Amino acid sequence: MSSRIAPRAATWLLERVGGGSRFEPLIGDLAEQFEEGRSRLWYWRQAVGTLAIDLAQTIRLHAFSFIAAVVVGCASIWLWDAGWPHLAQPLYANLAAVSQHPWTAQAGLRVAGLEMIGVLADVLLFVTVWAVIRIHRSHPRAVLSVFVVAVTAPYIPILARSVIHAATDPRVTTPLVPILMPFLWQALCIFAAGLWVARRLSFTGRGRPHFVAILAVSLCVLAGLARAAGRVGEITYTLHESYVPDVLNVGSVAYLVLLLWRPGRTSRMSGEPPTHAGGGPRAQAAKSE
Repeated sequence: MSSRIAPRAATWLLERVGGGSRFEPLIGDLAEQFEEGRSRLWYWRQAVGTLAIDLAQTIRLHAFSFIAAVVVGCASIWLWDAGWPHLAQPLYANLAAVSQHPWTAQAGLRVAGLEMIGVLADVLLFVTVWAVIRIHRSHPRAVLSVFVVAVTAPYIPILARSVIHAATDPRVTTPLVPILMPFLWQALCIFAAGLWVARRLSFTGRGRPHFVAILAVSLCVLAGLARAAGRVGEITYTLHESYVPDVLNVGSVAYLVLLLWRPGRTSRMSGEPPTHAGGGPRAQAAKSE
C-alpha cells in the first residue's frame, strides 16, 4: 500500500516562508498524521494556522527592529536619491560635446567617472541592505520583501502608466525594457544581497551561489563600462543590442536569488543547522539619465 503524500504547496510554505529548520519537526508530525488519515483541508489548516501564529509572535516580539530596519533602509535610499543629481551632474554635463571627440583623455576620464559612480551606487545599495539585515536578523526574507515594496512603491504609478500606455497605444515608441529593468534589477539586488548576508556566505567558498554571484557582478561592471563608453561615443550599439546585457544581468541575479532563497546544504541561515532542499541607486540613476 502506497503512502499518502502531504499537500506539497502547504509543505513548501512551511519550509520556505516558515524558515526551514524551525518547522522541520512540525512538518514531520503533520506528514505522519496525514498518512494516518487526516484530510488535506486539515493539513492546510494546520500549516496556515502555524504561519499565522508565527507571524503574530514576530510582530509582537520584533516589531521595533522590523520597522527600524525598513525605515533605515528607506532613509538611506532617500539620501542617495537626494544627493545623486549633485554628484552626477558634472559627469553627465556636455556629453554631446565629449562624444564628438571620443578617443581623448577627457572622454576616458568621463567613462571612468561614469563607471565609478555606478559601482558606488551598487556598493551603497549592498551596504544599505547589510544594515537592514543586521538591524532585523530574525526574519530576513520578510524584512527584505517589505523593504523592496517600500522602495519600489513610489515608482509604481510611473511604471503602471508606461505599461498601460504601451498596451493601449500601438504607436508608442518608448520601449518598456529600459523603464522596467532598473527597478527589477534593484529589487533582485536587494534580495540577493540580503540573502547573501543572512546566510553568511563568502566569495572564498565553492558552489553555484559563489559562481553566479561573481558572474552577476562581472556582468554588471562590464555592462556599466559599455554603457558609459557608448555615451561618450567610444563604442556604438543599437538600442536593442543594449537590451542584451540588461537581460543577462537580471537573469543572473534572479538565478542567484533562487539559489540563495532555497535552503541548501552549503549554507546556514542565521546560525541554523542545514535544511533539506525542498529605489534606489540604480533606479534613480536610470531615471536621471
